[in-house]
Amino acid sequence: MALAAMNVAVEGLRCWDEHQWRRLAEAQIEEERRVSWLIDMMQRWAVAHSLNGLDLKVTEYLCREAEGLMLAAGRNDKIHLPQALMFEIGRISDVLGGFRTMYHSQFEALAANNRDEFDAAIRTVLPGRRLNMSFVRELGEDPAAAWVAALQNKTTATFDQDLRDGTRDMATFLKRVFASTELAPVRDESPAPKWFLEEAVNQFVKLLPRPAQSWVRISPERMDAFRELILLRAEFLRVKALHAAWMIVDEAVGTSTGRPIHVESTSRRLELTIGSVDDVNIESQASIREGQATAGK
Repeated sequence: MALAAMNVAVEGLRCWDEHQWRRLAEAQIEEERRVSWLIDMMQRWAVAHSLNGLDLKVTEYLCREAEGLMLAAGRNDKIHLPQALMFEIGRISDVLGGFRTMYHSQFEALAANNRDEFDAAIRTVLPGRRLNMSFVRELGEDPAAAWVAALQNKTTATFDQDLRDGTRDMATFLKRVFASTELAPVRDESPAPKWFLEEAVNQFVKLLPRPAQSWVRISPERMDAFRELILLRAEFLRVKALHAAWMIVDEAVGTSTGRPIHVESTSRRLELTIGSVDDVNIESQASIREGQATAGK
């Protein structure tokens, strides 16, 4: 009996050892492939951004590769990510964070300096609605701080869930961007909102972030080991959503007034006005591109 029990134990250890070696071999193959793919996209991203501006298309492909590596590393704890790679990913996130801050500042300036005129313009095409600055400010928040809070509150599995839900489709996104000012919900059959919303859905749907895959089964400690990959995706979600919101707001104001939103920036302040028809529409302080084409007017 003792010999049989020992043989069973030895066989169990042998199977466990084989399993560990198999996981290690799989991790090495997956790590080499995923890291190589990500580095290739980082190089493409650097080439596309040799000049000022942000290319949304190449950035989205970069985020897809980062997400693929993140999920692979979450599934297999034998995968180790080079810290030099994480450092470079962090630098790209810092660039995206600059655009997030830029858009947030533009919205704050618009709300602070032209709120009455701006609200009147929005009501012309969207009766009973106004810009939801609470949602805009949520998009403008630093995701790194939100990630630390999620770790502390043990809510990493639902990190950014509210923002992902709010940007999952254009109809939902428009309701979040333009909140109702009525006690009762605005009825969809109202003719003015219907045509503008349909036009906005068709024109701007491609600007929304691509839905992300779930990471609910990855432990918080493991996720925090590659937080740079998580924060890259979080920054891109915010930048692309803010860009889409700005484009829609600009379209709403232009449709209502026939005048563009004019942006003027100095070293000390940022000013936004609803300009004359002869003004040039400067929709942001830096170029935001969808691939090779300029996204905007």
